Amino acid sequence: MKIVFLGTSKFSKIYRDAIVRAGYEIVKMEDSPDLGVIAYYGKILPKKILDIPKMGFINVHYSLLPRWRGPSPIQAAILAGDLKTGVTISKVAPKADVGGIIAQEEASILKNETYFEIERKLDDIGQALLVKSIPEWTSGKIIPWKQDESSATYSKLIKC
Repeated sequence: MKIVFLGTSKFSKIYRDAIVRAGYEIVKMEDSPDLGVIAYYGKILPKKILDIPKMGFINVHYSLLPRWRGPSPIQAAILAGDLKTGVTISKVAPKADVGGIIAQEEASILKNETYFEIERKLDDIGQALLVKSIPEWTSGKIIPWKQDESSATYSKLIKC
């Protein structure tokens, strides 16, 4: 399977590496990818780009969507005093973090846990969840479920 990968920070490399370790080929957009994967990518893609991979794009997001949509979900969870967070794999839509949910895994937030400790925990969960979700999604075993808009919350950009 050919996957186009989009990630803008040095942190996205762990996802690219996980995809390669799982035996998938990373290709460019012009190479007719089967699937697109986004991790640590802060831009909204237009529909014409989202339609290039045969199976669309999926995204790795560090919250249990629809809670904490947006660019700083870990920081938002800490500031809100949340006791849990997690990783969501979702379909990508032309609006941020609103696509159907493909998979989620929960993680607890410990009392004195720092942003960086939570991020490392979610990195590990996210890589495993992504690699597990790709074949399930592309084989049609998963039907994404809609997010409950009445439960949606939003994070603002917070830089660490």
